[in-house]
This record gives sequence, C-alpha cells and structure tokens, in this order.
Amino acid sequence: MSALLNDISGNPKLLLLHTLSNGLIATAYFCIPFALMAFMRRRKDWAFSWMLILFSAFIVTCGITHLMDIYTVYVPAYWSSGVIKALAAIVSVATAILLLKLVPRALALPSPNELHLANEELRKVNKALHESDEALREAHAQATTAILERISDGFVTFDRDWRCICVNSAAARFFRKPPEELLGKVLWDVFPETDRLMFGKEYRRAMAENVAVTVEDFYPEPLNAWFEMRCYPSVAGLSIFFSDITERKATEQRLRQLSRAVEQSPSPVVITDTKGNIEYVNPRFTTLTGYSFKEVHGKNPRILKSGIFTPETYREMWKTICAGREWHGEFYNKKKNGEFFWEAASICPITDENGVVTHFLAVKEDITERKSAERAVLEAKHLAEQANQAKDDFIAALSHELRTPLTPVLLTVSALQDEESLSPDLRNQIDLIRHNVQMEARLIDDLLDVSKIAHGKISLQSEAVDISALLSKALEIMREDVVRKGIAIQIESGAQYVRAYGDPARLQQVFWNLLKNAAKFTPSGGSIHIRTFNPDPRTLCVEFRDTGIGIAPEFLGKIFRPFEQGSASGDHRYGGLGLGLSISKAIVGLHGGTLSVASAGLDRGATFTVGLPVSETAHVAQPPPSAVPVRNAALLRILLAEDDENTRAVLLRLLTRDGHHVEAVGTCAAALQWAKAMATGQSEPFEALISDIGLPDGSGLDIAREIKALAPEIKAIALSGYGTDEDIRNSIQAGFNTHLTKPVSFGELRRALAA
Repeated sequence: MSALLNDISGNPKLLLLHTLSNGLIATAYFCIPFALMAFMRRRKDWAFSWMLILFSAFIVTCGITHLMDIYTVYVPAYWSSGVIKALAAIVSVATAILLLKLVPRALALPSPNELHLANEELRKVNKALHESDEALREAHAQATTAILERISDGFVTFDRDWRCICVNSAAARFFRKPPEELLGKVLWDVFPETDRLMFGKEYRRAMAENVAVTVEDFYPEPLNAWFEMRCYPSVAGLSIFFSDITERKATEQRLRQLSRAVEQSPSPVVITDTKGNIEYVNPRFTTLTGYSFKEVHGKNPRILKSGIFTPETYREMWKTICAGREWHGEFYNKKKNGEFFWEAASICPITDENGVVTHFLAVKEDITERKSAERAVLEAKHLAEQANQAKDDFIAALSHELRTPLTPVLLTVSALQDEESLSPDLRNQIDLIRHNVQMEARLIDDLLDVSKIAHGKISLQSEAVDISALLSKALEIMREDVVRKGIAIQIESGAQYVRAYGDPARLQQVFWNLLKNAAKFTPSGGSIHIRTFNPDPRTLCVEFRDTGIGIAPEFLGKIFRPFEQGSASGDHRYGGLGLGLSISKAIVGLHGGTLSVASAGLDRGATFTVGLPVSETAHVAQPPPSAVPVRNAALLRILLAEDDENTRAVLLRLLTRDGHHVEAVGTCAAALQWAKAMATGQSEPFEALISDIGLPDGSGLDIAREIKALAPEIKAIALSGYGTDEDIRNSIQAGFNTHLTKPVSFGELRRALAA
C-alpha cells in the first residue's frame, strides 16, 4: 500500500487523477441524497421513503470513503479510512438486504404501460366528472331560474357597475318592461328616479357597506306604486327581492284612518274578548263614564250596570252575539260618579278568517238627552191626545146639544108638509124652515167629519155605484137653491164608464159639497157646467165648472185646508165654516181618487175635478133608502124613551096621529120598568122601541139589551144626537136594528118603522 502511495505521490499527474476522480465521485455521491431528500419533500405520499433514506446513507458513506482515499494519499490515516469503509460496508449490506426484500413490492407496482392505461382511464373519469359537474351546475341554474320565475316577488341582480344581469318575470311585470329592456342596462339609466328616492340611497349603502337592507318607498310615474325592497350584497354585486305593497299600504292607511276614527269617534267604543273582558275603550268612553282605560281593562262592562234591567235582557244579548248575530238595544247605566245615563248600543261579534268569534265590538251612543226629549214628547203627546179627546168629546157633546133642539123642529116641519090644506105661502115658509134646519145639521156633520178625518176614523161602506145617479140626487137636493138664484145647470155626460166602487153616501156628500160651493159662489144668473169623462179606461172624472167669483192664485194651494174660504180679508160673507172642500178631498182620497182645483183668477170662475177608479164589476148600486117612497108602517105598540120633553111630545103626537099606540117615558128607569112589566105579563108586549142613547139616568143601550133579551123580534130604533161610526156600531151591538142621528125627519122615522 505504501509502495502504491509512493508511486502515486511520485507521479504528480497520477496523484491529480486520483484526487479529481475521487473528489468527483464523492461530490456525485453527496448530491444524490440531496436530490432524494428534495424528492421526498415533494412526494410525502411516497410509500418507500425509508428506503430512500437508507440508500441516501449508503451513498453518503460511499462518498466519504472516496474522500478518505484522497486524504490517505497525502496522510497515511489508514485506520480512519478502514473504519469509514467498514461503516460503508455495513450500510451497503443493510441496503442490499432491505433492497432484496423490497423487490417483490416493487415488482407489484404497475408497469409504465399499465400506468399509461390507468392515466387514460383517469382522464376519462375526470372528463365525466367535469361533465357531470357542468350538468349539475346547469340543473342548479335551471332550478334557481324556475324558482325565481315561480315566486310572486320580483327578483333582480345588478353587478358592481349597476348593470342588470338577472331579472325574473315578476320583476319585469312590476317594472312594466320586458326582460330584454332591463338586462345589461344600468339601473340609474332605466329608473332615473331611483337615485333621488330612499331606494337609491339604500342600494348604495348595501353595496358599499356589504350589509343587507330592507327599504319601503313610493316610486312615482310611471309605476305609481309602493315597493318593499330586500337587498343582499355579494362579491358579484347586489341581489334584490321586492314586492308591490301598494294594496298593503292602502290597507294600512285605511286601518290608520279607522284607528283614528275610533279614537276620535263621538260614540263610545268597547272591544272585549269572548268572555266579555274589556280589552279596549276609546277616549269617548272614558269621557262619558269617568273610568280610565286602566280602571276598566280586563273587567266586564257589568261595572256600568244600574240594576234596573233583568238578567233576561243580558242573557238574550249574549245569546244573540254568541250566535254570530248583531244585537241592538238600550242600557240604563251608571257612571263612575254614580250618575245614571241612557245609551243605545250595537254589539256584534268579530271573527277571524275561519269565521271563529274572537272578540265582541260595542258601539254606543249617549241618548240621555234624547230619552229626556222623548219623555217630554210623550208627555206632550199625552197632553195633546187628552186635549184632542177633550175637543172630540166637546164636539160630540156640542153636536148632541145642537142636534137635540133641531129634532122637534124638523119633525114638526116634516109633519106639517104632509098637510094638504096649507096655503102656498105657508108651505114656502115651512120649506124655508126645513132647509135651514137641514143646513144646520150639515154644518154639525161637517164638524164631526173633520174630527173623524183627523183621527182616521172615517169608514167606507163601498159598493159598485152609478155616478150619474148620485149626481142626479145631489142636483135634486140643490134644485131649490139653484132655481132661487136663477143659475143655469148644464150637464155633459161624456163618460163611457160611469160606475165606480165607493161609498154612495160619502160620494153623494162630495158631489153635494161641490155643487153647494159652486151655487154659493156663483152670482145670480150664472151657470154651473157638470161634465163626466174618462181620461183613460181605468178612471172616471166628474168636473164642476162655475162662472163664480173664482180663486186668487195665492189661495189655490191652500183651498183644501180646513176653515179656508179663499179670501185674504177673512170675511165670511158667503157663510159656512170652510170645511166642505177639506172633507171632500179626504173622502175622495179614501176612495183612491183625486180632487183638484183650477181657476184663472178672481171673477173668472173655478173648476173642481173629481177623479175616481172605475169599478171592475157591472153591478150598480140600488137607490139609497131616501129614494124609496114613504109608506106608513103597520099600527104598532111602541115604547118611546126620550129625555128631551119637546122631542118626546112631538114624537108622541106624530106617532099617535099615525095610529100607533105609544108609551112615552123620559128616563132609563121608566123604560126598564115597562120592560119588566112586559116580562111579567103586567103589560102587553111592545112591537117597537124608539130610544135616545143618552138618558139622564142611564143609556138607551141598556134598554135595547133588556128588551131584546125579552123579545128578540122587537124592532129597535136608536134616536140620538151622537152619530159617529163608533156610536152606530155600539148601537147595533146592543141590539138596535137602526141608528138614526138627530135631527130626524118624520119621514125617516116612518121608513125605519116600516122596514
């Protein structure tokens, strides 16, 4: 070894060769571990890293041995070189052994061809995964689009430059623009007003501060709508969900108005739960009752009860409102200070969207003053009714007192008219007396009729009547007055339908009143024209046109008022009470007809027209009883009860003159005594009873009942100064066959006895 070293050291070129070769080999050996370490750092997943570490140690020891070879050339450190080579041998052997064990595992690794095929397969899988991912993204995009299209809210997305990049159909509908006019356009260009509204400020804040915001505002023309915008910023820009809340805003406005209306309502308002516990009262309630909201909250309105209403009233109220119906009524309640007051209440249930009652609403009104006024009105009405009744009683009594003295006069006059020995002059005087008595009786009847009309007590005995016949009878009654004044009567019968349905006596009264008025206000030598015509097949008109004093225009509208005579001066030179026209109009109205007046002015005459419905039946009324010829009744035994001595005396004389046997009495007791005598057989039976109703010690009705009970077949005639419908009805119910109202002519009495 030493000789070799000497040869090398003695040959500089050989020494340089050995030095350079061993240096380069050592350098290469040292670089290999660094490369392997770099590989292991990059491939931490390498399964054989431990082998690379061991191999690196082997290479490093090999490199050290080459360095030692260089060193030993110059320095004979053979032991050091040997030790290092021994270490290298150990590492080499260990590496070889481990490498032998690693060979099977290395052989199990795929070959380059297998790796190539695996890579190709991997590329295909990657491509499929990529396509699947693209399809998934597309499906997600389509699903998102479908969702956005189906939602009722509008949706729009703007990028960072405020360009529209997404818009759903709801948004396009709200904006009233097709999507293509929105996509790619700058927000501020499409909707310039936005930047001046709260919308624009909040959009910019959401984008700048990267915060979600919600804003409500009104967008003017061309949208004219309220919108709620919910803005969500992102890296890409700003997404906005929005909805048209115009209707909601209108509802809120109505609710606010309703709330203010309830708060400011002049009527107390109370809302309770279904158990009646108070949840709300408005200020008017607190003002009226004196209770604050805190004092009544949670309490029942029964705290206001005065205690005058029965529990049944409240049970009925609860039954009504719990059934879902509205209840109306009145309460007499008590305030906090103990003062009582009346209130009208309307209580109704409040239901939810399912129709379930959740609350009760009570709207009330303080009617204390109204109740006081009603009480005053009722008291005044009661006083007025008492006054009216007193007036009616007075008129009835006055009528009776006026009729009673006229009866003997009319009886005597009618009896004298039957005397054939009377001179013409005396007969005329008697006719004059009869006429004036009848006129007086007519005035009394008019007073009673006014009272009946005011109380709606006029009743009609309607039947089919011939108007022409009624006119003839009215003319017959007025003939003497017309002849005396030299008034010409002209009759024009132009009506095809002359039958009407009505009360013949009342209609004749109307025609007589109109004829009497025409004759009264027509000067001597004038004329009265009577015309019948049918303006249509359903109406019959009777027209009375005179050449009298006429009616001033200012009086035409009030000519039918009671006591009105069409004169501004208030004089009564033409006589009468001014009731005839008022009564006639009321009677015609009861028949469903009309009575009108026309006049060209003063001294130009007047025209009164009666319009009546045409009767649908062909039946014509028979002539009234007054038209039937008077005949004497068979000789009768008569009980006469009359308290007026003059009337009793005249009746006794006239009935006796006709051949009747008459027992005349002046009291109810005396008449009942005769009835008792008849019942016991102490007196012959009576065949007729003529009795006044108002007797000093009783009523003629009692006499009729007693006599009729003993002899139902007896003919009973009431003769009274009371002639209302009620008086006549009471007479018939008591048993009288006929009720004659005073004054009565003897002819009427004869007809009643002969009937």
